[in-house]
Amino acid sequence: MSEHQNELRCEIIQDLLPLYHDGVVNSVTHKAVERHLLGCEACAQEYRLLLSDLPVRPEPEAASRFSSFAKAVQKKRVTTALIAAVLACILLAAGLYVLTQVPTVPIDASDFQIYRTYRYEVDGKQYFFLMFTQPLYNASTSGLHKTVEDQNGTALVINWRKPILSSKVADSNIQLMTTRLYGSEGSYDVLRFNDTVLWSEEENGSDPIPDYVYHIHEDSIPGFSYNLDIDADRLEVFFDDGRIMEWDLEGNLLFDSAN
Repeated sequence: MSEHQNELRCEIIQDLLPLYHDGVVNSVTHKAVERHLLGCEACAQEYRLLLSDLPVRPEPEAASRFSSFAKAVQKKRVTTALIAAVLACILLAAGLYVLTQVPTVPIDASDFQIYRTYRYEVDGKQYFFLMFTQPLYNASTSGLHKTVEDQNGTALVINWRKPILSSKVADSNIQLMTTRLYGSEGSYDVLRFNDTVLWSEEENGSDPIPDYVYHIHEDSIPGFSYNLDIDADRLEVFFDDGRIMEWDLEGNLLFDSAN
């Protein structure tokens, strides 16, 4: 702040002179009054008259009481501000916890659109490949896998859950993705999403497995990206080594940059 911005009018200065004399103004006000008195003869004269009417020293008890009161008020303001800041942090943390950590509920299978599901094996281990759409939520979801035995045999059950207070975002943000669900060694007869059967040995055991399933599996460790267009029946995959391949969703190869 400039000196001109710190200058006070004579009326204000003259109102402050008793407090300035008693030494109970803050340092900024003290300097502003002192500077004004050096340059204003009228106010300097008022101050000299004040000195002639007042004792040389302020009454210690009165000055002490005023100073203690001012300090107490300032301390209370600081304490109140700190308490408010702490409460705001607690409320924010509690809100985030409620949205992401409190009890979860299963995601309805009707919120997922499954387009392709395949069971396949690599190096003696069994995997499931899924191609599906899923909604986005305003909190993190989690997927739990467990093995159960039922009347249909050994089933791998996917239990996708969301925080109980979460909600779906706009439908335009629905996401297309491919994923692989890694099973343990052995054989699964059924793949379920909660209570909905996605794949079974009886119904799908003889389904041909598209070539892109194995290509994506081989490149899944270093990572890959893809464009999936369900309506256009196209899957374009960009592999880590720069190779680009495109299939229709039945598995017919449409393009391979290596050829």
